[in-house]
Amino acid sequence: MEGTASEHEEAAPPFVEIIRDAATAAAALKPPRPAILAALRQPASASALAQRLGLPRQRLSHHIRELENVGLVRPVERRRRRGCVELVVQATARRYLLSPDLLGETDPQEPEDLLRLGRLGWLPLAAIAGQAISETLEVDGKLGLGYTRR
Repeated sequence: MEGTASEHEEAAPPFVEIIRDAATAAAALKPPRPAILAALRQPASASALAQRLGLPRQRLSHHIRELENVGLVRPVERRRRRGCVELVVQATARRYLLSPDLLGETDPQEPEDLLRLGRLGWLPLAAIAGQAISETLEVDGKLGLGYTRR
């Protein structure tokens, strides 16, 4: 899996991935993993990412492994560095959306469902998500960007 920077460009992740699995969503949302996923839009090693995010490398490596276990991060290169093999990883998508299916059956007209949606931050996200999905599909059609579901 040795590679060069040009190979990273060829393997660019899709623009959006929809997370439909609760375990994957939980793994993605655990701090500091949203920041890690955002930083891994571009390939990076744990040590380079640790410097960029100001986190201990060992702690960051743990989070990267967990994200890899649920399929949100993938290895893109192995390279020799100071007598060791360094793994370079990348997020599987540039953006992630959580499927509304993760909430189960909800009715925005019901006060308790509305409270649950609000606590989860879904009210503002729902409007943004709808717009983002339609824009993504439009861009996907025009530019041939990938669109995947998990």
